[in-house]
Amino acid sequence: WVAYLSDATGEYELYLRPQKGGEEVRVTSDGGVYRFGPRWSPDSRKLLYWDKTQRLWYVDIEKKKPALIDQQEYGAFSNSITDGVWSPDSRWVAYSKGERNFSNSTYLYSLEQKKIFPVTNSFYNDFNPAFDQNGKYLYFLSQRFFHPSSGQFDQRFNYHNATGIFAVTLKAGEPSPFAPRSDEEKEPEEEKNGKEAKDEKKDASKNNEEKETGEKNDKDKKKEPEPIEIDTEDIGDRIVQVPVPAGTYQGLRARKEKLFYFSVPFESQQAGLPGPPKPRNTLHVYDVKKREGKPLLKGINNYDLDKAGKKVIYRAGRNYGVVDAVPGKAKVGEGKLNTGNLQVSVDPRAEWKQIFREAWRIERDFYWDPDMGGLDWDKIGRRYQALLPWVAHRSDLNYIIGEMIAELSTSHAYVGGGEMPDRKRVGVGLLGVDFEAERGFYRLAKIYRGENWNPQTRAPLTEPGLKVKQGDYLIAINGTAVRAPENPYAYFQNLAGKVVSLKVNDKPSEEDAWEITVKTIGSENGLRYLDRVEFNRRKVEEATGGRVGYMHVPNTTIAGIIMFDKYLNAQLGKEGMIIDERYNSGGQIPDFYTEKLRRELLAFISPREGKDVPWPPVAIYGPKVMLINEHAGSGGDLFPWLFKRKKIGPVVGTRTWGGLVGIGRSIPLMDGGSVTAPEFGIWTTDNGGQWEVENYGVDPTHVVEQRPDQVVNGRDPQLEKAIELTLEGLNRSQPLPPRPRYPKKN
Repeated sequence: WVAYLSDATGEYELYLRPQKGGEEVRVTSDGGVYRFGPRWSPDSRKLLYWDKTQRLWYVDIEKKKPALIDQQEYGAFSNSITDGVWSPDSRWVAYSKGERNFSNSTYLYSLEQKKIFPVTNSFYNDFNPAFDQNGKYLYFLSQRFFHPSSGQFDQRFNYHNATGIFAVTLKAGEPSPFAPRSDEEKEPEEEKNGKEAKDEKKDASKNNEEKETGEKNDKDKKKEPEPIEIDTEDIGDRIVQVPVPAGTYQGLRARKEKLFYFSVPFESQQAGLPGPPKPRNTLHVYDVKKREGKPLLKGINNYDLDKAGKKVIYRAGRNYGVVDAVPGKAKVGEGKLNTGNLQVSVDPRAEWKQIFREAWRIERDFYWDPDMGGLDWDKIGRRYQALLPWVAHRSDLNYIIGEMIAELSTSHAYVGGGEMPDRKRVGVGLLGVDFEAERGFYRLAKIYRGENWNPQTRAPLTEPGLKVKQGDYLIAINGTAVRAPENPYAYFQNLAGKVVSLKVNDKPSEEDAWEITVKTIGSENGLRYLDRVEFNRRKVEEATGGRVGYMHVPNTTIAGIIMFDKYLNAQLGKEGMIIDERYNSGGQIPDFYTEKLRRELLAFISPREGKDVPWPPVAIYGPKVMLINEHAGSGGDLFPWLFKRKKIGPVVGTRTWGGLVGIGRSIPLMDGGSVTAPEFGIWTTDNGGQWEVENYGVDPTHVVEQRPDQVVNGRDPQLEKAIELTLEGLNRSQPLPPRPRYPKKN
């Protein structure tokens, strides 16, 4: 049988089709299946699948009727039951399900008894079950190792490498696969007898194999697997750890006497790191009999195995390959599948029609409000579908889909990508300067000074030993004269990230010019951003006599977290702080920011030598002011909302964007494009319950517009108001009392 999804009825339905002819069967009828990830049972008679409503199903190809196994109640941030697996005898299903404490519990389901049996109790996060092919054990991953790691900048603790691999014996009398072994050496006679017995067993096995081979004339005769026995009573008490060090593991699979899994290094867990994503996972294989694990492939995204565990198919970036599952024998790049010559015939108009329908359906099925905000979504779909005959390009289709989902008037509804013609891009080399035309040459009007130890903020012309300064002139590059009014960047085409020879002079002339060698950069974004932040920080420092600090928080994900902690720690000891979150592009729910900003002074630590240290030490205890504007949204809305709710300080600027119905994923379309469906809102118990911020934003406590006439003259009215309010707060604050007298012991 072949299992597949079809949307011929206008919904995604699961179908079964016999390979040797016969009637096709539609299994589902309620449109609940979506991206269903099917798994055939070992006996090829049953199919396991799940749907978007967090239900786990199986269907028997003889009964042709889906049977519900379980449904998950807690599915925050798009989690659902997706790791179900079959037992070797096709009579049991193992899976994990999310609970209220955001941990998964592992369960067993008996098809014969139609009953669920818990294996673990959600005290730990247990997931990714895998049956031993011999039917003796159930393996799974579990996060139950708590090794606190203290931050180097803040005495707060976090936990990494918390995941281990565990096994549970399915029969109560079955010994642990990792029970203690005798470490005594065998006597020579014992070894000889053992070897002879092994050889006899091998010969007998060979004879039986030859006999069976001779008798195998009918390929349809298959040996049925022995039914496995599971003692469900107190099964959770029979859990043992696989002797593998704790780490961050995923993708556990079991084959005969082998466990396969991949480890995720810490740096790969930090989404938002600069540069293109690189496959960093390492595939490991653990020999249960030998009790040793070895790396198999390094630098992959994901993998799968054949039924016997002899071959591995892996994905590394855009490349796929098939190699032997033998440690030390395979490496990424070997066994590469040649997909470059694959072609498919596409009818664009038929494809665009399907993509449009699917985008409409994604909003209908995933949008956070099942009532679609009271809109007639069917009518809206028909209205925009009528424009499809005039679509001439994939960008036209994106425009129509974008207009359709805009009818929802909801934030985070995006469409993009798709099959577009390839465009060749030429990297332009940059020097981190502002050019100014003067007397036929280009003067280096401003040289940006970055942090040259950081590749993202490297300033090429500030490297040590270079004979160049602000105000010098660029005369030539790689021997080609540079002259105004030609665009100066035209001379740097295709030179991004390359070493170039520049001729510079302190006057607009070729005479007496000298040469320097520099390596260009491909982007000045980091340099210019850092320059602006430092300009504002110095302005605040000068205006307050060094008493007040300044930080800019660009988003609520990795880049923003780095900037927040970097500028907070660098300015500890300041009496106040201005937090600038204008243009904050969002990310995560940023209570990790406000937790630090609202820390209160608890006490002082007094050493015999040196000054008293306030506790907690990583905090600014004086007045704080936040800057916001209409370009801050999502997490950039929630940050000032939390700031105001916790009464940390005044907020200056203009009302924020107003986007607080969030997304947890981008759902792919058939040609590689994607569409998002806003999936969750935020509400509070205020006034008996109300939704927050969406379609309105966060109001400042002090409305200050950025008047263009002032901004073009180098002023920042919002920052100036923030400085004024911070100084007023400092004037109102009470001075700290002196250290009390030491206690007398007599």
